[in-house]
Amino acid sequence: MHQSQSWVKKTTEKPDSKITTKPTDNNRVSKAAPSQETYSAEAVEARRAKDARLRDRLKASIEREEQLLRRGPSGPPIYDIQGFELDYTKVLKSRWRPQQGRRRSSAAYKKMMEKEKAEAREIEQIIGLPENGLVDTLRSSVQDRVARDLNVPYHKVQIAQYRQWKEAGFKADPEEFKLVNISEEERERLLELSTGSAFRK
Repeated sequence: MHQSQSWVKKTTEKPDSKITTKPTDNNRVSKAAPSQETYSAEAVEARRAKDARLRDRLKASIEREEQLLRRGPSGPPIYDIQGFELDYTKVLKSRWRPQQGRRRSSAAYKKMMEKEKAEAREIEQIIGLPENGLVDTLRSSVQDRVARDLNVPYHKVQIAQYRQWKEAGFKADPEEFKLVNISEEERERLLELSTGSAFRK
């Protein structure tokens, strides 16, 4: 890859640095994996700080869910770290454990998996991805794009919203959603956005 191109952005001060892809929408650019020489005390510390932030967010999410369960279905509302109200029933169901003899049958499980597979394939077609293309993408980034374009909450995006997105004439470059093209900062934002989203009203 030639460094003379205007879009090249070096990962270090060294002249042999490389970029894996061209920048796409929203500056979602991922830099090439650093060599062993580029690892430094600052990089290690940054990684530790990021891991600590993620642990703190997860802990805060769990604490709010526990608080909601203690207050009960008629208690005052509890909001997650993104500011969305938590759904008591959804949180409660996540804590249930199937009783002996009442586990989901293999037929029901197979039906659920077939439905998820069919919806995933439809999403791939809507976005313009090849079959099984979602495997190489960050699914949350696809969902976030649809949510932002339709101006709906992230956790409200279901297959119906993907269809609505297509009918409204929205389009996106499939390359935008590949993990290699998404910056670390964007990945962290999406992780925070998606964490606990299944428990929101």
